Amino acid sequence: MNFRKEVISLAKHLGAETEYLDASRKTVEPSLETLLIFIKTMGFEIHSEKDLEEAKNILKADCSRKTPVLLTENRKIRVPFSDQKEAVLTDEDGKVVFTTCKNKFLQLPEDLPPGYYFLEVSSPGNHQLRKVMIIHSPRKAYLPQKKHWGLYLGLYSLQSINNQGIGDLADLAKLQEIVVQSGASYLGLLPLHLMDKEDPPQTSPYLPLDRFAFDPIYIPLNQYTESLDNQEFSRFRKTSLVDYQQIWKAKERILRKNFERMVCSETFRENIESFLKKQGKRFALSILYQALATQKGNNWHNWPVEIRKPSSRLLESSCKVNDKEYLFQAFLQLLLHRYLKELTSKNKILALDLPLGFAPHGAENWIEQEIVVPEFSVGAPPDAFSPQGQDWGFHPLHPHKIRNNHYQHFISLLRFNMQYARFLRFDHILSLKRLFWIPQGAKAHEGLYVKYPTQELLSILTLESKNANTVIIGEDLGTVPSGFRKLLQQHNVLSTRVFYFEVDRQGFPIPPEQYPPKSIFLFNTHDMPPLRGFLKSQDLKLRRKLKILEEETFVKSLLERKKFIVKMLQLLENKKLLPEDVSEEDFEEIFQALVAFGRNVPSLVKALSLEDLLGKTFQPNLPGTTIKQYPNWRKKYRIKWETLQRKIDQIANYWNEPK
Repeated sequence: MNFRKEVISLAKHLGAETEYLDASRKTVEPSLETLLIFIKTMGFEIHSEKDLEEAKNILKADCSRKTPVLLTENRKIRVPFSDQKEAVLTDEDGKVVFTTCKNKFLQLPEDLPPGYYFLEVSSPGNHQLRKVMIIHSPRKAYLPQKKHWGLYLGLYSLQSINNQGIGDLADLAKLQEIVVQSGASYLGLLPLHLMDKEDPPQTSPYLPLDRFAFDPIYIPLNQYTESLDNQEFSRFRKTSLVDYQQIWKAKERILRKNFERMVCSETFRENIESFLKKQGKRFALSILYQALATQKGNNWHNWPVEIRKPSSRLLESSCKVNDKEYLFQAFLQLLLHRYLKELTSKNKILALDLPLGFAPHGAENWIEQEIVVPEFSVGAPPDAFSPQGQDWGFHPLHPHKIRNNHYQHFISLLRFNMQYARFLRFDHILSLKRLFWIPQGAKAHEGLYVKYPTQELLSILTLESKNANTVIIGEDLGTVPSGFRKLLQQHNVLSTRVFYFEVDRQGFPIPPEQYPPKSIFLFNTHDMPPLRGFLKSQDLKLRRKLKILEEETFVKSLLERKKFIVKMLQLLENKKLLPEDVSEEDFEEIFQALVAFGRNVPSLVKALSLEDLLGKTFQPNLPGTTIKQYPNWRKKYRIKWETLQRKIDQIANYWNEPK
């Protein structure tokens, strides 16, 4: 027996990709050590050939790995257990749909609505039931008839005269009003989820404590007299960077004071209890985490052993012991939901962002321990911009366990994040196909790709999209597996198309008509420089200064940037959008030309960053840096609403659809 060959075979069977092409199109194979660690997380510890044989035998006998979930095909389902004869089909609420099964196939009723169903199969006289989830999906996600355009931004970046040093939901309401008046119908936001504000290096919208809770730092305090003429808030407003930790401490003091005034009211408590009941147990556990974290810190790994795992008993006992703190945390979430509900009641145009991961020490990791893989973190293999690869600092979910659990976590996650969203940006949608897993303590280049049940996850995504009338925007940048973008298009998932990246074989930007209709058209993303910074190659110079780029790579990248800019100007001149004498220094002319270019792009959605609208050079995030190197997610911009209205109206002249 060839031990390595057999280990590779077992790893493949368990879902690993045992080789991949790197950025230079070279084949990379994970080490034997990495493969064995992966196999161990899948439930098999391999030290010998005997262990390999035992693992194979167990897998052959374990039918539950193969049939916990089924997809419908032309309303026909093959009954997974051939020795079983009777079947009961129920819906999500437990209501029986039908109870007959004459052969190995079930034919679903013609009028059966899309949804999740559960098939229980048994033989006559056999009391052992086998339960299978059936995903009866419409296969195509929701898409509107008309095209949309608008802005995207980090809410934190709005430096208005009325907020407390960070953009808030009152600022968002004002911005939405301006956007709608201009004829736009898309307002994209970086994630609004609960962040770790205790530890500034961990404060990131893409490393939330919980994707099932919003961050109360975005609650506006204008209605509270204590916030008016507050010198502390005045000082926060004047700074150019957001100080999450200090701003939240100041805002929390005022929110607690007002909570204390209301908490004795029976009506107040009833409103909170009603809110919690409507949101469900998963949400209640998130509130519990927040209440416990106030006293014991955000890192649940450091809590007393008896509360390191959530349970119904812990929830019940803790709510009694910490009743007031629990109610306070629920009160904060209630305020956030009220603001978002009011904001979206008239104009539902928000594009909310669903991050790929969550902090290992936070609420979601605490609650979902059973499906998290702590032995690995998620990242990316080496490429030109990250020669050592990337470790994103959070754990992956176990592909077998989420499936055996009938995708309860994924379904709940989508429903929570779609409730106020007309559009949902799905960060790193390639995760529906595969993720790059890195063993804890290893270098990023020592990782491997792990496959996920793509069709089942996509079917759930399209079903929830249709139910919520929410457009799905897939962030499908980077190394995309062959055929994956086509699969997304077939399911009506919008592709993310960035102007900087869409080039032909000669390196020229592609003409507008070549953009796919099922896409979102952007100049850049939050991880890239805005147009003015791009033209100045500011990002490349900063990366060299921070030693992220070596000199040779910097020189090569700078040359490629210069060539692209020349070809971009040529294209815009050929399209009669730009005079011939314009250089890369003429930002305003180039910006207007690119906006005019975008008018002819057939993408369903077009969006500009706030940074581009304001002509800034500063990018929101510089990947691969810490806050000591670069103020990621902290830069603010002074906002004059009248100026912003005028600038958006100028875009509207190009991007509004003719009536």
